[in-house]
Amino acid sequence: VTSALPYANNSLHIGHLVEYIQTDIWVRFQRMQGHECIYVCASDAHGTPTMLRAEELNIPPEILIEKISKDHRQDFVTFNISVDNYLHTHATENRELTELIYGRLLSGGYISRRTIKQAYDETRKMFLPDRYVRGQCPNCQTPDQYGDSCENCGATYTPIELKNPISVISGTAPTVRESEHFFFRLQKFESELRAWVPAHVDTAMARKLEEWFEAGLRDWDISRDEPYFGFEIPDNPGKYFYVWFDATIGYMASFLNLCRQSELNFDTFWEKESKAELYHFIGKDIVYFHTLFWPSVLSGASYRKPTGVFVHGFLTVDGKKMSKSRGTFITAKIFSKHLDPDFLRYYYAGKLGPSADDIDLNLEDFLARVNSDLVGKLVNIASRCAGFIHKLNNGK
Repeated sequence: VTSALPYANNSLHIGHLVEYIQTDIWVRFQRMQGHECIYVCASDAHGTPTMLRAEELNIPPEILIEKISKDHRQDFVTFNISVDNYLHTHATENRELTELIYGRLLSGGYISRRTIKQAYDETRKMFLPDRYVRGQCPNCQTPDQYGDSCENCGATYTPIELKNPISVISGTAPTVRESEHFFFRLQKFESELRAWVPAHVDTAMARKLEEWFEAGLRDWDISRDEPYFGFEIPDNPGKYFYVWFDATIGYMASFLNLCRQSELNFDTFWEKESKAELYHFIGKDIVYFHTLFWPSVLSGASYRKPTGVFVHGFLTVDGKKMSKSRGTFITAKIFSKHLDPDFLRYYYAGKLGPSADDIDLNLEDFLARVNSDLVGKLVNIASRCAGFIHKLNNGK
């Protein structure tokens, strides 16, 4: 069982905790049923966010990810997330598996190369990653969307397809330059995906994926140009694997790292004919990566595909997106400093369900539920029982 990997450029916040608490509850239930249930996660170390954050702090990226990953692990402990292994994606195991999987895809004819046009920041002298360009969605016209997908309609596109694009790094309008890139040939897996999706994804989400099938699957750009923090593509200096290519492989890497510390057999869980089950918990903004790209990469590299993908919605606070200016952007550490983490676990458990609908942390409702259910009922029962035990058992 896995949860999506948090970026190793900053602390966890209460939005992240929706997924980790949901996963943990499901994992604990499976263990209570007597199943062997292994939960792995990791910090997503690569990409421009980590590189720029390290520059800002004037430290090497490797130092930053070790620090942030350690903080993430501590937050998991604080909020009682029963993860069996926690790694980061710059680890040796992830490099090994990323290069192995790429080599298999290349040998299988699933990798192509072609020259593309990209957004380029003339001020910073760098090509801009998808999420460092924002603009108007070319499909539904929603403003202030990322350069790879729209949070409103779910459409995917390239940064140069955005209307009125702006570089997040410099605030200037990007220019367009050419560069040779590596592509994963997703279209080759369309028939396989059409058969796999309905049996392994929630019905409502499968309907959404059908829209993407109808629009036509496009080859996936899995490379980035320097400067970039990540794994360099073998025999291609200055070219790096796109963070989303090795991030999902990070699930396998964290499990491989656990195997090397225990008697678990990696192939038993990951080989193509494995009888084990594999479940991913993710947010609805990364469905495309986990239900189309990831199963195809696994299949092309002769590994098993996921048994199921569970999707949740976003967290709002008092009906609105979390905001630093409104004081509703709350880190895991700040919450646990002032309130018992189990209060939040209980509240989320009561809100979460099988759908990808957003959930709202209404602060007045949160206060009422904690006082009514936990203090007024659970604690009150314990208090009364303690009194009876003392009174009827001579104070013992």
